[in-house]
Amino acid sequence: MSETALRDQLFATYRRGDEPAFLRLCQQNADVVVRCFDEWAVVPEEIRHDQQAVGTWGRTLVAIAQVLAALGHPGPMRRILPTGPENPLHRWADAYRRAQQRSELGEFAASSERLRALLADMAGASGSAVDDLRAKILGLLGTNDLKQGRLADAIRYTEQALRQCEANGDAEGVRIYTENLDAALVAKAVEDRTPAAAQLVRAREAIAFAQHLSDTGRHQASNDVLDRLRGELDGDHAGARYLGKVHGLIGLNHFRLGDLAAARRHTERAIAECRRRADPVGVRIYTANLATIDAQDR
Repeated sequence: MSETALRDQLFATYRRGDEPAFLRLCQQNADVVVRCFDEWAVVPEEIRHDQQAVGTWGRTLVAIAQVLAALGHPGPMRRILPTGPENPLHRWADAYRRAQQRSELGEFAASSERLRALLADMAGASGSAVDDLRAKILGLLGTNDLKQGRLADAIRYTEQALRQCEANGDAEGVRIYTENLDAALVAKAVEDRTPAAAQLVRAREAIAFAQHLSDTGRHQASNDVLDRLRGELDGDHAGARYLGKVHGLIGLNHFRLGDLAAARRHTERAIAECRRRADPVGVRIYTANLATIDAQDR
């Protein structure tokens, strides 16, 4: 893999939130990443006008530097952050990684105890790296509570993580925590036995199955599932909130099947549904998809 390809793959993996793959890439290519880090630390000229893209670039560099420091390569961290023991970010990042390991082992209560202590230690600190880490801490607290069935706390922490990412201009974090929050809200609806609970669960399960079909190349089968679901989501069905997702995935499937007219029609409908429901993440995703369709159709 070329150095540029490695960089692009690392940055893309971080943006989509695939932490295991991100860590694996850093570990397997640590020497190359260390050698190239100074060059990568210069923000590409073509994105310097886009503050959101610049912020994402910077957060990715910090994440790479944190992993490399844990692997025994402190140079990149010194390149982008103050050096010396007086800088607490190294200690905070290490504490977060240990809490994350506890969570991965299923020790959710112990993980959350460490995370809450870490938040208290970080009180009053600011800066892009600190704010990015704070969002991750809040998000992991929400995940831990969700896995323990503490749904009200899961919702509270995930909402805080989402707000922090919005303040950071972290579009990918907004996407991840919007999804996590939806999962927690559905779980709470089921726990409270609300009338909408069964409808929400059915809609989420159908979309997840259709996504699996699409991801494995069975695009028409995916659309068959989605078309049936779309017929159920009329009127005041609780799952109507997912119509943007449904039309967006139908559009993507049609694009992969080569039917650009249908792809455009459903993607435009997805954008309209997301705008109607004040879903800026969906609007961003499907607007980008529409641009891809338009480029292919030229």
